[in-house]
Amino acid sequence: MFYALNLNSWNNLMPPLVPFDDKLPHLAHIDVCKILITEALPELNGLYDLVDLYCQEAGCDCRKVTIVVMDRQKRPRATIGYGWESPAFYRKWGLDPEGAWMLCRGYLDPLCYQSRHAELFLEAVLSMLRDAPESVDKFKRRYGMFKDAVSPKKRRPVRNTAVPLNSNRSK
Repeated sequence: MFYALNLNSWNNLMPPLVPFDDKLPHLAHIDVCKILITEALPELNGLYDLVDLYCQEAGCDCRKVTIVVMDRQKRPRATIGYGWESPAFYRKWGLDPEGAWMLCRGYLDPLCYQSRHAELFLEAVLSMLRDAPESVDKFKRRYGMFKDAVSPKKRRPVRNTAVPLNSNRSK
């Protein structure tokens, strides 16, 4: 379970964000998100977990991820919002032009904890997303699996194949 991040103030504004690994624990050890920092301050170099959080509202199709960079001690170092669609998509979703642009570019979430080196982690994550398109694809895929897990399954109507009792009744 993920308890390091306090989202209480965020929850008052929108539905709670839930870590992918909490919703789909059977995939947690198979589909791992990490980032290796090698060109930072020596004390920051190392491997960090990327905890990806998604909106659990069934009807929402926001197409965004909140990424929490966690150190070895499971402390959050940066909380990053990122959307992979165009600014026009997020404008239709209701964001103003600046907000839509920021979401597409990636930003440090002002409602969440940020360490004093959060900008460095933001740049590392954005560099990964920019230079390795498969990392964006991974978050898209995980978003899809998460949304499938929270959306109620649409049931097909059951058809009654029995002949109605009054179908052959003559007048």
